[in-house]
Amino acid sequence: MESRIFSTYKCDLLKEVDATESMDPQHRAEVIQRGDTGPLPELVKLYEKMHDIYPQLPYFTARLGDLFRYMDAEALAVVYYRKAKDDLYELGDDDEALEGLFLEFGRRAYNQAVDDANTARLAGPYHQPWKTTALHDYPSNLPYPSGHEQLHSQWSSHLMTPHSPVFRKYMRYLAVHSNHLESEFLLTKDSAQDIVENGVDEGAVQCEGSSFVTEPLSIKTILEDMLDVYDTVWQIADNQKPISKEMLSQIHTRFMDTCRFVSDNHYIAAGVTRTDTLKTVVIRGDQPIQLCPYPDVVKELAYICNVLNVNMPLKWKNPFAAASWIHLVLVRCHPFEDGNGRLSRMIASLPLIQHGYPPISLTLPLQEEYHRAIGKAYFGDHGPMVAVIFKGMLQSLESVES
Repeated sequence: MESRIFSTYKCDLLKEVDATESMDPQHRAEVIQRGDTGPLPELVKLYEKMHDIYPQLPYFTARLGDLFRYMDAEALAVVYYRKAKDDLYELGDDDEALEGLFLEFGRRAYNQAVDDANTARLAGPYHQPWKTTALHDYPSNLPYPSGHEQLHSQWSSHLMTPHSPVFRKYMRYLAVHSNHLESEFLLTKDSAQDIVENGVDEGAVQCEGSSFVTEPLSIKTILEDMLDVYDTVWQIADNQKPISKEMLSQIHTRFMDTCRFVSDNHYIAAGVTRTDTLKTVVIRGDQPIQLCPYPDVVKELAYICNVLNVNMPLKWKNPFAAASWIHLVLVRCHPFEDGNGRLSRMIASLPLIQHGYPPISLTLPLQEEYHRAIGKAYFGDHGPMVAVIFKGMLQSLESVES
């Protein structure tokens, strides 16, 4: 990596890590030894680690701003430049270069946000205009899917077995196919089966030619990230932990930890809502879909979390209806730049897990049916969504049992 990625600052607190006297000597030595070279993901993670330990030190905050700016996440860079500037002020100092970066990229990010919002308005009329969560009626009279008792019985028999191999296979199957569904990577049939049967560490990684990510270590790390987060989802369901915007951001950060690095010049803000990144997102095509405007994302998330927290202790009357509604409002809120489908399926799995069903697992052949079902749920018909959720769970369980 070339040093030009990092800005030239005049203030000692931004120029040299040695100037930050409050650092642990071992941490200072780690930063100095690494320097400003190496793969971007490693540099970002190093500075994030130090920023978490020393949030008051503007050296790491400004450098993260520089890295995000280089990776085309300018609105996110502005967030870090602003914090570095404020921290410098608290320490009785300032830096002209930092102030200039904050102003320049702040204007650019704002102007881009305005342009994107105007372009989105002109893309209408929308087949599915944005509706606030409060306007999406809950499908209270929706029946359970036919055959749900058998699915419940099959799944419960595996949960009763300590360290059930079928349970672990199901979760690996879910993780593999969830990433297939979102085009993160695409494994060959034999490779996917090997990972499901033998585990992420032991399974062989072989990709189809159309796979976006192909590096075996990256794919295995993406899978481990997701499996680790599902352990947390299970704990939330079992312990009925309150859900908040901060918790959803943490979950998103964890399963996007590896796949947020799209390329050297493109970065997906993990755990940072579109309200902060100023991103307008619409789904184009023959029937365009308008998603939540970025200024309203945090407000919508607060409303969704409140509904979840009120109903989770009551154990939703019909967990399939609840899963469909939760999925709809989260995926249409689209709180983050990417990873919203994975997040929505995770959180929509909570009522199902509470009632003794497996979490939502969908495969690539179900993608078209799944997308059509989301559209029908938007217009109030949640039956198709419940049907595809049930079909995906049943097919996934049967696949790992065979």
